[in-house]
Order: sequence, then C-alpha cells, then structure tokens
Amino acid sequence: MPLQINRSFIHGLDQLLLEKGVQPATFYRQAKINPSHFNQDDKLIPFYSELRLFEIASKYFSEPDFCLKLAERQSLAVLGPAHQAIRPQATVLESICAIQENLHLSVDGVQLELKATKDMALWTIHWAEPAIANINYAQDHAMAVLCVVMRALCGENWKPRAVYFEHPELSSISGFRRFFGSPIAFNNQFTGIAFDPACLEKANKIVTGTNLDQEDRPVRPMTDLTLPAQIKNVIALFIDNDACSIEKVAHHLSMSKRTIQRRLQEEQTNFKDLVNEVRSEQALQLMRNAHYSLAKIAAMIGYSQLSAFSRSFKRWHGVSPQSWRKLNPH
Repeated sequence: MPLQINRSFIHGLDQLLLEKGVQPATFYRQAKINPSHFNQDDKLIPFYSELRLFEIASKYFSEPDFCLKLAERQSLAVLGPAHQAIRPQATVLESICAIQENLHLSVDGVQLELKATKDMALWTIHWAEPAIANINYAQDHAMAVLCVVMRALCGENWKPRAVYFEHPELSSISGFRRFFGSPIAFNNQFTGIAFDPACLEKANKIVTGTNLDQEDRPVRPMTDLTLPAQIKNVIALFIDNDACSIEKVAHHLSMSKRTIQRRLQEEQTNFKDLVNEVRSEQALQLMRNAHYSLAKIAAMIGYSQLSAFSRSFKRWHGVSPQSWRKLNPH
C-alpha cells in the first residue's frame, strides 16, 4: 500500500488558496485527493498525493517557496497526533526525542535523527522511499515544519545556523532566505537543519505557556477536534505500554474519568472501542513498513503476545497479519 500522511500537514492550505483566488477542490481533484477528507479528523491521505498537491500549487502560482508560505500558517498541530507527545516534555531535547518516537503516528516512512556535539546540533530527515527524498517539495516542507517546531519550542525568534537540502538550487531562493533567516545549502548528501545545541537544554515553551499557539492561526487547534478524536490522539501516545488507561488520558486532557465516560456515551462510543480503533489504525500504518516484524508491531501497539495481536488483527481486518502482508507487499 502507498505511504500515507496525516492531513494535518496541509492545515491552512484551504485558506491560503482561497486568498489567492483558487477553489481548493480544484487542486485536490488534480492531485486525486477527495476534498471531503479535509472535513474528517485525523484523515490519512497518500503521501505522494500531498506532494503532487504542492507541485500543482507551486507551478500554478510560479512560487518555488509555496511550501514555506504554507508552513508560515502552521503550528505544532501540523504534526497531527504526534504533536501531543510534546506537551508533557520539560526540555527542548526531550520534546525532539518525543517527536522522533511518535512521528509514525502521523506519517509513514519518515524518520528524524538528532545528532549533537558541544558545538553543533544537526536534525536530519530520512525517507523510507528514496523516490520521496528526491522530490523538492518533500524536502522543502519538511525543513519548514522542523523550523515551525523549533520556533514553537524555543521562541518565535529562533533561527537555524544553516539549512541543508539534497535537491539542486531552485530558480529563486529569496523566499527561502526570508523564511529560514540563515545560510542555505543545496546539493547536499543529507536534508536537515543545523542549530545551536545550547537550546536543547532550554525549557519547552509549550510547557511554560510562553509560546502557545496563536488563536488567529488558521490551523485547527486540538481543542476544536471532537472529544473522541482528542482521546484517540492521546491514546496513541501511550498505546505501547500499560499506561494507556482512561485515568491517564483523563489526566492528560485535564478532565475527570467520569466526565470522559459520560461524554463518550453521548457520542455512542466508549474508551475500549477507541483503544481498539487506535490499535487497528496504527497496526495498518506499521504493517506498511517492511522493516517492522510482526512481534515488533504487536509490542508497539500494546500487545505482549503476538498471538493476541494476530487474533485482534484478524477481527479488525478479516485476515491474519501474515496474510495481509502477502496481499499487500510493500
């Protein structure tokens, strides 16, 4: 199956296109994306369709920096379910590690790697499919998103020391210089951002409340999601261990257990069903990555026994995980 990405990565696109006089549905159809998907919480879309959407818009407006203009409108919510892992972290370093560990909740086939010495920190991105790594728009938006994350964690005046791209230099890079505010290098062996390592030990400004998302951002905030969607996002953070309890989720959302139970009943669902939904959805995402064994996937979604995972998977999807992989070779 094709790699997928959470629709959160294109939050703000509708408004940007409308301001430019284009109906978003026009571009969605060209990119073979169902426009109705953008009214659904945490909808996954094909990764290549997202990149095709960026390509269509960039060429239509003759704007090589279109992805950066979109990123200017985005906040931590761009990371989808993975961004909820940031809020409990005390420092920038802990926040980055939490993002790296939970990014698979929001996008397939992408890994982030942080390397730091006393003089330099380097945050790089790696794609499971080399073809994606060769697409300019994938690199451009990825680096812009990393900067959005760092500015949320460190303060809006944060700047990288340098930004590196594997793709060749574009026809115009003025927008890149303006967005990143630092030296930019093309035709590199890796894609990533370099920055001052001192900021890694600083307090996470999301925790301290000094850098909360602005209300006027076009990105849909977490609190605008339905309660089941909010709960599923939190469940996804703790699904791989015994801490995934309704009490833990209630504490994370600053709600009482009884309130959650009552409101879920009003939504005609319950906590156990949401846990199963998260496990089912994550299982499919992880199964697309051939590097993960079935035992590893079982552990990643909270099963201590492979046999229990296999029974659940067959109940969810009608076939065993072994059969699913044979039917869906990556």
